[in-house]
Amino acid sequence: MSMDTVPGCLCKGIEQQYRALVANRALLGVEGEQEALHDLRVALRSLRSLTRPWRKADWCEGMLCSASAFGQRSGPWRDLEVLCIELANQGQDMALNARRAALKTGYLLLREDPLLPQLEQQLEDFLSDAPLLLADWPAGRMAEQLTAELMRLRRRLGNELGRKSLDLHRVRILVKRLRYLLQAFAPALAVSPELLTTLQQCQSRLGDWHDRWQWLQRSQVEQDLRPLTKIWQGQLEQYEKQARRELKRLNRYTGTLFLGSFKD
Repeated sequence: MSMDTVPGCLCKGIEQQYRALVANRALLGVEGEQEALHDLRVALRSLRSLTRPWRKADWCEGMLCSASAFGQRSGPWRDLEVLCIELANQGQDMALNARRAALKTGYLLLREDPLLPQLEQQLEDFLSDAPLLLADWPAGRMAEQLTAELMRLRRRLGNELGRKSLDLHRVRILVKRLRYLLQAFAPALAVSPELLTTLQQCQSRLGDWHDRWQWLQRSQVEQDLRPLTKIWQGQLEQYEKQARRELKRLNRYTGTLFLGSFKD
């Protein structure tokens, strides 16, 4: 594999995310389906990571803007969905029932939102005309842009991890961006499996921590959540400790690994 695979990785990745968006939009709100919104948002994040290195290109701008906008619209509904799952697990039926109706409305709004079909059409158009659209972007130039984005993320993450007081919210976003970008272009990049595993573990622990942080914030104004605050506070502290341990491991990679190298 070499830098010549970068355009191929881009097109293959966009096709995969397009299929995921179409499939999971149809599943939103289906009885017993709890992963459709999560999987749809993973596809959005993956799509944004795929296209961000070329965000100034004409063929990329529309896709990236649509994916970002729908990610923002769907975020609060995913937060509510995760809270409902937690309330069900904790046996808090009254609090759960008070939110289920709102979540059903959210699924309907997302399914009918014109932004998602617009994004799907943008992806179809790109896939149909990719050779023409990428004519001014030879493989070497695309590889340079990808390397620059990887190094930018590495530098930002390294700076954050080097601070005495970690901003876990900011670190969580950077970890996700770096992980999805490396995964998308793994066939072209010399990426160690250990790095990808460490990024995945960091993202998981930071996600667990962030969920509890959000729930505790909500409990300050939503009184029916307050019986769970002691549990969530304990879990918050536990996941923060785990996240910090994983981030120490990750910090070793940011100082030694050149993320922009390509396979021979």
